[in-house]
Amino acid sequence: MGPSPAAASVGGLARSSKRPRFPGFLVTAVRTEEGAESDVQGLEILLGQYVQCSRENAGMPVFEKTNATPKGGFAGGAAPRPCFLYYWGAEDGEELEGWWFGEEVGGAEVLCYADKKNFPPPVTGWIVPGDPGQPIRCLRVSSLGADVESEASVAERTRPRPPSGPPPSGPPPSPSTSPSPSPSAAP
Repeated sequence: MGPSPAAASVGGLARSSKRPRFPGFLVTAVRTEEGAESDVQGLEILLGQYVQCSRENAGMPVFEKTNATPKGGFAGGAAPRPCFLYYWGAEDGEELEGWWFGEEVGGAEVLCYADKKNFPPPVTGWIVPGDPGQPIRCLRVSSLGADVESEASVAERTRPRPPSGPPPSGPPPSPSTSPSPSPSAAP
């Protein structure tokens, strides 16, 4: 069954204007119980902020790594190597279904995966593919929520807005004409 009429296909990836946008994810490495910050070499390509693209794969949004910083703004230096966080469906077998990191969506070279069958991707449980797969115990995929805002969302939130609703009727109260307490309201 192909994409719905509301979705367009772009390079084999479905794009839909009806799905609400999701803020994205922050991928970090944390200190594990064993005390090591990184239990796998080369995690740098995965670490960073991922924002939702205009593409979908297997009916789920695709997220692309940016050089944006978690608190808004942009990191200095060259643009990061391309890296995507995407969902792969069961079309190639149930053992491949789940969330993947790769330099291209559906590419032959992948960096790691997690066996989770729905949205959102898991916080933990990521594995470097191989025989056997190597768990990445220090990798965390956290939702970009209210505690991490882009500069654009901060500007929108703090932008002055005109008052809403009808204007008040009558003159504004004068500070010197406050009502006196009624005798029945005594404590």
